[in-house]
Amino acid sequence: MMNTTVNSNSQYKDWIIMDCYNNSDVGGAVAFGVNRQSLGAYIMRSAAERTSWEQSAELIGTHNYTTYTVKKDGTGASGTWGIAIIGNAGTATEFSSNASVALTGDVTGSASSKKGWSIATTIGAGKVTNAMLAGSIANDKLANSSITIAG
Repeated sequence: MMNTTVNSNSQYKDWIIMDCYNNSDVGGAVAFGVNRQSLGAYIMRSAAERTSWEQSAELIGTHNYTTYTVKKDGTGASGTWGIAIIGNAGTATEFSSNASVALTGDVTGSASSKKGWSIATTIGAGKVTNAMLAGSIANDKLANSSITIAG
């Protein structure tokens, strides 16, 4: 057990330390450590002469990944992010070409525009009865070609 600080965590960790050899290279040592309190896992490597630890890192797992990454819902994202927007998405006020929409069935209508739609619709004769409506609309109003509803 050693009290080696890794990523600001100075809690005691249990370490497995391994000497590394490769032919004539004495190589130094590597270590794998765990901390029971934080469920942290750590790795380190020593200088070749094994007098100090040269580099250390905390391993990322399901318990701590959001400390180092952005969450799926975007939590943790801040600052300026370098992204590329192709085209005029940031300033567009209309589609690049006409887009069309059409209604078919008992209610019909269509429109084509670059900027959005206001669609005049027609309800087929006899397609709506008073029994289908919530509330009450007089039958003589249903015979009109248009109904104005004030809200």
